[in-house]
Amino acid sequence: MCFRREHGGTRWPEPADVQGQWRKKSHPRLALARIAIHNAGPQKGFGDCTPKARATRGIRGLDRIHMYKRVLIIAAVASALGAAWVHAQEANAVNTAIRNAVISGSLSSPTAGPTANGACSSTGYAAICPSGSCQCATMTGAKVTGSLAGTGTANVSITLDLGDPTTVSGSTCQPIFGAADLTTTTGKNKGPETETLNLLGVYCDKFISGQPNTVSGGFGIAASPAPSPAATGWGTMTGEAHHGTLKLSLKGLVTPNRSHPASDEPMRASFFSVLRRIEKSTGLMWRI
Repeated sequence: MCFRREHGGTRWPEPADVQGQWRKKSHPRLALARIAIHNAGPQKGFGDCTPKARATRGIRGLDRIHMYKRVLIIAAVASALGAAWVHAQEANAVNTAIRNAVISGSLSSPTAGPTANGACSSTGYAAICPSGSCQCATMTGAKVTGSLAGTGTANVSITLDLGDPTTVSGSTCQPIFGAADLTTTTGKNKGPETETLNLLGVYCDKFISGQPNTVSGGFGIAASPAPSPAATGWGTMTGEAHHGTLKLSLKGLVTPNRSHPASDEPMRASFFSVLRRIEKSTGLMWRI
């Protein structure tokens, strides 16, 4: 309600019937009201109720609302950009972390390999045969799972050094040197990745009949052939061989593969996602 000062500073509300007669110019108190308003002017705490003043206040109010909306939109966009940038950095980051992998499949019986000393290969880690008397066991199309390299298949060659057993006769442990060629994918809609793991360990006969033979040792991502995309890492290896199958469990500190270079797509997706959430919570609508 608007108030005016009149006759020695007294205060009175403008009657409803006067308010309704401003434009009709026929109310008996209209002239007195106009004189009082003109003499007093806009007073602090009482306000000016002329149509012009009311319109001015309305425009100013709308201006304030528009200003608040603009400030809110600027803050929202800044917030969205900040959140999107952080998310993009996380998405494109290459972090070294402890990762795991499991390689499992059918294992062939050890036989003399294609080389003169019986090793599985003439090059690479599977070519190592210190004693000169070795045999070769292989896994073709073995299943690969885990965060170390993703999901895919592996061809594994393992050279067993029969000339360096831990005991002369009976059950024993033998050194092994192997290579696992992996073809995998990581994440969603990513291309194939390739890398070779060098395997070093011992293959031990079972302690008790009916139990599996065991494998223990370590692994490392080979520098040659170079992994694609680039990756590095090493760790421990354990495994069991039973009824013609071999399961190797790997755990190590590995820099994960990345099929694609850093992209601004995570930032774009996060930016629009944040804007939509702000739009939903505030009711503001804008077009980008």
